[in-house]
Amino acid sequence: MSDEGADAKGATGAGAEGALEPQTVEVNGVKITQYGSVRVAESVDALGKRSEGDEAPKTHDDDAAAPKPGEEGYLSDDEKDEELPPALRFIGPGDVTDISDPNMERYEWIGTSGQKVTVVTGVEHLTNLESFCLRANFVREVSGLASLTNLVSLELYENRLNTLEGVQHLVNLTNLDISYNRLRELDPAILAPLTQLERLHVAENKLTKIQGLETLTNLRILDLGMNRIRKMEGLETLTKLEELWLGKNKIQSIEGIDSLKSLVRMSVQSNRLRHIGDGLSGLASLEELYLSHQGIEEFSGLDALSNLNTLDVSNNRITSMDGLPVESLPKLEELWMSYNGIASFEEIEKLAPLGSQLATIYLDHNPIERDFEYRKRLAATLPSLVQIDAVRFR
Repeated sequence: MSDEGADAKGATGAGAEGALEPQTVEVNGVKITQYGSVRVAESVDALGKRSEGDEAPKTHDDDAAAPKPGEEGYLSDDEKDEELPPALRFIGPGDVTDISDPNMERYEWIGTSGQKVTVVTGVEHLTNLESFCLRANFVREVSGLASLTNLVSLELYENRLNTLEGVQHLVNLTNLDISYNRLRELDPAILAPLTQLERLHVAENKLTKIQGLETLTNLRILDLGMNRIRKMEGLETLTKLEELWLGKNKIQSIEGIDSLKSLVRMSVQSNRLRHIGDGLSGLASLEELYLSHQGIEEFSGLDALSNLNTLDVSNNRITSMDGLPVESLPKLEELWMSYNGIASFEEIEKLAPLGSQLATIYLDHNPIERDFEYRKRLAATLPSLVQIDAVRFR
C-alpha cells in the first residue's frame, strides 16, 4: 500500500491490518478510493460538475416521454437508487464533514455544496445534537438517528426517504421537515410519540390521505402541499394549528376543520373545488385564505370570517360579486381575482362597502380590464385602493 493510501485509510478509520488494497474508481472526473466497504471521495464534489457535453437539464417534456410503469425501460425509485455508482452508495455524514466532536449541537450538510450523503450512520455519539439538517442528499432511511433524543429540529428536505423508522424515538422534536421525499403514508406508530411537534412539513411526497396526526396537538404549522390527498380529514385534534397548507392536492371540498379555532392562514389552492361551501364556518380567526386555480363559480361560506384580511380566488370561474359578504368582512384589505369572469362595473359597485378599507385588488385578465377607464373607475368606486393589479399608484 502506498503512503498516500495508508494516510487516507488512517484518516477514515476504515480497514484493519491486512485489509484489501484500496480500489480507485472515477465518477464524473472525481477520483474515489474504496477501502473495504468504505468509499471516500478525494474531491468535495463527488457528483462532478456538468460539462458542456452533458445532457441538458431535465424538462417536463422529458417526464412525459419517460417510460411509464410496465413499459420497457421503466425504473422504480429503488432501481434508480441502485443505478448509483458503487462509490456513491455508502457515504455517511462523517465522510463529508468532521463529526468527531461529541459535544457538537448542530449538524448541517447541504448536498448541493458537494458530495451527497447516502446513509445516516456513525452519528450515535452525537447525543448533544439539537439540530440535524441533511438537505438535498440521497438518504433513504434514518434509523441511525434513533439515539439522538435531544434533537429539537430535524430537516431532511429533498432526499429519497420512503420510511421514517427511528424518528419515533426523537420525542423532543419541535420541527420536522421531510418535504420532497418518497413517503406514501404518515405512519401513526412513528408520529404518535412526537407530541412536542410545532412545525411539520411533508410537502411533495406521495401521500394519499391525512393520517397519524391525532396526538400532535401542539402543531402550529402543517404543510401537506403537493401530494395526492383527496379529502380533508384527521385534523380535528389540531386545535392550536395556525397555518394549514394543502395546495396542489386532489381535494374536492373544504371540510373537517371546524375545530381549528386558532387557524390564521390556510391554502387549498390548485385543488378540485367547484364551490367554497360551508366548511369555513368555524374559522373566525382566519386572516388569509388562498383558493386560487380551481373551478369555483361563485362566492359562498365566507360570512363567519370577520378577521379575513386577504382573499385569493384567482384563476376560477367567478362572474359575479354576489355571495361575497362585504358587510361581514370589516378587515378585508386584499382581494385577488385575476383570471375570472367579472365583466361589468355594476359588479364592482357591489364592493362599495369595502371602499374605506380595501387597499389592493387584482382584476387583470377579467373581461372588465378591457374598459378604457378601467383603473380610473376602480379607484373612483373604491377610494381606499393603493394598488390595482401589480401597479401601486398612491
